Amino acid sequence: MRLAALALAVSLLTALVAASAPAAGLEPRVAALLTALDRATPGGRSGDPELVQARYDAARDLVEALRRRQPGCAELRRYARLSVAATEAFDRQRPAGRLEAAVDRARAGAEQAPCDGSGGPGNARDDEPVEPLGGEAFFGLVRAAVPPGARR
Repeated sequence: MRLAALALAVSLLTALVAASAPAAGLEPRVAALLTALDRATPGGRSGDPELVQARYDAARDLVEALRRRQPGCAELRRYARLSVAATEAFDRQRPAGRLEAAVDRARAGAEQAPCDGSGGPGNARDDEPVEPLGGEAFFGLVRAAVPPGARR
């Protein structure tokens, strides 16, 4: 119980620091959505279904706004995508510890990486799986790496 409270406090502090950081180079709508996601993240980690849904909505809105309005921002895109995946893990009743750690790394990376149109979505490190999880039905795009020389 104490560990969960400590984790929530650290998440809240991290989000407050991130939310107070300037969103240099971001289109105003994208900057507002980033702030909304940063504010929703600690509550979304609490396990309260309404707060998890608010985090999911904020993350999906940021993913869409980045796709439509903001060039570059590979690390910020990664942060938003991983935030969506972390909330989906709650719905799937899967442990999200690894995803939450990836969310935190991506958010820290977004503070360092430019959002000036010089990069693209392919420049982000995508070393953590986002979706689907093994053995799950999934209706979105699925990509797989195939070993060289494979015929089936």
